[in-house]
Amino acid sequence: MRDGNRKPTVERAFELARSGRYRHMRDLRRQLVREGCDDVDRHLAGTGIRKQLLGEAAQARGRTGPGRALRKEYETTVGG
Repeated sequence: MRDGNRKPTVERAFELARSGRYRHMRDLRRQLVREGCDDVDRHLAGTGIRKQLLGEAAQARGRTGPGRALRKEYETTVGG
């Protein structure tokens, strides 16, 4: 992060995912960039972290899996 008082990018990504407000990775990424997080694409590049973030977001919305809006992105991320 640019400011020493800000949380690390991955930690903030999980907080945002758990808020349930972000239905798509692209929206979560945009918010992280708006907040000044460093190297957002690099930190969120792995399929494992995307799977975890999408799962957290779905759980925050009261689902055990991705909603219809996330289905294609989720399947692409976790391989089906």
